[in-house]
Amino acid sequence: MGLKTITPHDRLDHLPFQPTVTSSDFGWSSLRLEDYRNLPASDLKLPPMNHHIIAFHYKPPAGVLKHSCGEQQGESMMALNDITYVPARMDNSWEFGQSNPHCLHILIEDSFFTRTALTATDSDPATIESIGSFQLRDQRAQMMAKLFHTELYEQGQTGPLYIESLTTAFTIYLLNQHTNQRGKHRPQAAGLSKIQLRRVHDLMTASLEKGVSLNEMAAELNLSPYHFARQFKASMGVAPHQYFLRMRLDEAKRLLIQGRAQPIATIALQTGFTDQAYLTRQFRNHFGLTPAKFRAKYC
Repeated sequence: MGLKTITPHDRLDHLPFQPTVTSSDFGWSSLRLEDYRNLPASDLKLPPMNHHIIAFHYKPPAGVLKHSCGEQQGESMMALNDITYVPARMDNSWEFGQSNPHCLHILIEDSFFTRTALTATDSDPATIESIGSFQLRDQRAQMMAKLFHTELYEQGQTGPLYIESLTTAFTIYLLNQHTNQRGKHRPQAAGLSKIQLRRVHDLMTASLEKGVSLNEMAAELNLSPYHFARQFKASMGVAPHQYFLRMRLDEAKRLLIQGRAQPIATIALQTGFTDQAYLTRQFRNHFGLTPAKFRAKYC
C-alpha cells in the first residue's frame, strides 16, 4: 500500500486559520497559491501531502521558526524573502511565536512534478529524490515566488499560458537544485523548424481572443510542454507566453488604427485582455504610451 497523502483542500482542515487569498477559483490544474497574512502563534503538525510546498516568507516571523520535514529539523531566525521547500509525501511541522508573519504557499502537484521530470531529465522519475530546504536564499527562486505572488493578487490576468510556463520553470528549478539530479547535464535545445514555428504561430493567431495553453501548443507539435518551451525559446529568443503577449499587443495596435471609433475596452476583450486597464498597463510597458495616447498620435 502506498503512502497516504492529503490534498490542498484536506490540508485546510488541519490548519487553525484560513488563507487570506487563494487561487482555487482560477482554474489552474497543477498549481495552487495560498497567501497567509497576520498569522497567529502556531504549533502545527501536518501529514504528507500530494503537492510540493514552497513557503515564501515575504514577512517572516520576528522570532525563531522551528521546522521539521521528514527526518530533517531546523531552527532559525528567518530573513526577508527566505524560502522553505517541503517535498511532496513528507510530513512536516511548523512552530513560531506571536509576530503576525505573512507567507505565500506555492503548491505544485506531485503528478505535474513527475511528468516534468520525465521529460526534463535523463533519469527514471522513480529514482528522483527531492531534498527539502529549511532556509533557502536564492535570488532566482525568490524572483519566481514574487511573480507567483503578483499573479495571485492580479487574479491570473496574465493568462494560463504564463502561469503554466512559470510553474514549469519553478519545477525545473526544484529538479535541478533540490533533488539528487542536481548538477546533471541538460542538452541544449536545438530549436524548432520553420514549419513547426509556422504551425505554432498559426495556432496563436487563431487563439488571440480565447487564449492558448502550453499543453495545446506542445501537442500541436507532438512534443512535451517542457521540450516545446525550451525549443521555442531557442528559436525565437523569448518564452512562448512572452511571444504570445507581443502578438496580442501588436493586434491591439492594428485594431486601434483600423477601428478608430471602436472603444478601447472592446479592443481589449478582442485581443484576450481581461479589461481595458490590463491592456493599458501592458501596452504602456511595451510601447511606452497608453492605447489612448497611441491612437491620438497615430490615427
